[in-house]
Amino acid sequence: MLSGFIIASSSLTTIAFVFMILLSLICLLAFLCNKFEEEEGYKYLLGWLGNKFFPFLRYLIDANLVIGAIFMGKNPLVSIFYVPAVIMNITINLFCQNYSLRKDYLCCKSVEYLLLWKISVIIGFTMNCAGYYIIKNSQAYLIIFLVIQFLVFFSILILYFSFGFLIYRHSSSQIFLLFSLNLFCGITMGNLYDAVQVSINGNFVPNRNILLSVCFFVSLCIMSYCVWTKIKKNGSSIKNMNPIKKIYFLFNKLENSSESINDDCEIRGIIRYHLNHLCPNENCFINQNKSTFYDSKKNSYCFVNKINQGKTSFVKLIAKCFYEQELESQKWNNTELLLDYIEFYFMKLKNLFKVSILLIELEKKFLTPFQRIRLVRLRRIMLEENRKLNEELYNSNLDL
Repeated sequence: MLSGFIIASSSLTTIAFVFMILLSLICLLAFLCNKFEEEEGYKYLLGWLGNKFFPFLRYLIDANLVIGAIFMGKNPLVSIFYVPAVIMNITINLFCQNYSLRKDYLCCKSVEYLLLWKISVIIGFTMNCAGYYIIKNSQAYLIIFLVIQFLVFFSILILYFSFGFLIYRHSSSQIFLLFSLNLFCGITMGNLYDAVQVSINGNFVPNRNILLSVCFFVSLCIMSYCVWTKIKKNGSSIKNMNPIKKIYFLFNKLENSSESINDDCEIRGIIRYHLNHLCPNENCFINQNKSTFYDSKKNSYCFVNKINQGKTSFVKLIAKCFYEQELESQKWNNTELLLDYIEFYFMKLKNLFKVSILLIELEKKFLTPFQRIRLVRLRRIMLEENRKLNEELYNSNLDL
């Protein structure tokens, strides 16, 4: 019977090796070769395959990591593939922030928090695997490991409500991340409480840690919902002086306005308020006293007196005013905010000429490594956009 168990365990480990190798190769293919239009021969085939796998890249890198973490406790040799999986996961999350994947978590507004979250998960996985060999029957080591895990994940949960909620603009990605945070914290708190009870009373109760984890998880979800509701209410207030949070919640409400009557009414109210009050920004479309304004991304004109037809265009121009007011107050010296403004100008307004001028000014300033990465990423996306426009112009499909 023991030999049968060993053979079964060895077979599972072999399957894990095969799956991790395949997932690693697919991830590398999707990351490095996802363009095929201009390729020929085998490069065209590789690019086509990479392009098909690219939308699922976020699931593939996480699945590769989870498989390695599960089986590393069974066989230490799995760490040979687990370490490259960790490096690949962090690298792709850092460099592969593709803005064309609108609802993907590889399209986020805070790479710093994303990396913080990913590194915490990796630390948790690694500690679990290490604990399998270190803890053995020592209750003290188990409690120390669980305390460290609890402090890490609870700190990440607190930081989420501090600035991490700005990471995603889409509700589905927000809910998934918050669910994962609460789940990790709930499981850790349940196991920690159970371990302390066993250490104090000396009696082990089967499934008690599961029941405790569920109770902690539900409590954290209720608390998170209450805190998030308050943050959302304060963030969307007209009196909110933080332009980044104000713009974030403005677009968040716009995207939910088709499903939520409250969000739709608030968006209309914000637009009406902006139209009826003199804007301090000299470049605001209101101060130009025109009945229409041009949306360069949609390539169409919008009427000022028709809010319903141009709701998205109104919100974009109001957000532009928020950015410019804050940058003016800081004399355009805030590089982080200026980079956000440039990305906004490119993604939402599609004004390549204006973006090019702003990028020249930005490159004269001191930038942190994260900002340099964002700048390189933006230039790459701009280059791809410019190539598409050139192809359309060459094929006489572009209206000039």
